[in-house]
Amino acid sequence: MSWHLPESMYRWNRAASRGQDVVVSPDETLLASLRNVVREAQTAPLRPLRVHNRLMTKVLAESDQLASTEHGRAVLVRAAASDPDPWVRLAAANAVARWDKDAGVEALEALVSESGGQILRPMTMSAGLAVALEPGRSAALSLLNLNHHGPRPDRPSPDRRPSTSPVQAEHLDAAERVYGLAMNGGVAHAYEVAGGDFNSASDAFDAIGAEVAANVLREVLRLFGPPSPISELRGQAVLVAGEDVDRLLSDLDARLAGVDVMEMLETATEL
Repeated sequence: MSWHLPESMYRWNRAASRGQDVVVSPDETLLASLRNVVREAQTAPLRPLRVHNRLMTKVLAESDQLASTEHGRAVLVRAAASDPDPWVRLAAANAVARWDKDAGVEALEALVSESGGQILRPMTMSAGLAVALEPGRSAALSLLNLNHHGPRPDRPSPDRRPSTSPVQAEHLDAAERVYGLAMNGGVAHAYEVAGGDFNSASDAFDAIGAEVAANVLREVLRLFGPPSPISELRGQAVLVAGEDVDRLLSDLDARLAGVDVMEMLETATEL
């Protein structure tokens, strides 16, 4: 099926250096906003993660906007297959996979292959991480997510209200650091590595409405006591042993995991 856009979608600009008119294609007109947010996301630092995630949310929102019309979907299909910017191809392929999984997978696999990766069906975590170059690795991990969870369903934009209390950026940095450590190794590991950040992180969690997370950190502090600078925060967790403590730590891990803290951090108002 072919798609035709109205003549009014063509935009003509005077190229002064050449003295001739330049045509901006209808596809490029529709893709302009997506291309801009993709470029912004890829040139931004990965840390703080909450800031980078906000940019990726903008990429998803632009993709959703394009996918809301037939013309936009046609443009996304063509972009996924042949856009000169591989990061735009990645964003478009992920969007296309929502309504045409086969076409989305084909475009993602092409990105993996072009990055020197191995195409496995289904994709595995080890094969995805083995892709050395981007955006092939990200495309491989997208394939992995499709295998496990299927396409991201259509849904209305969430009501992402910023926190009512502005928070110092360094406190949000502490909260993000502690939360990341806890999600990867548990609250005892987070205390061992970054116990000195727990008070600042607790204050930040309170300010953004994540009281459960704040209370978890305070319970860890009550359990182990203030971290000692002499020990450089290492080895403190092993000073307390016993089955009851292990059970309590497991409960605290579960309570923290039950809160979408990262989304709250992403919508926080920073000072």
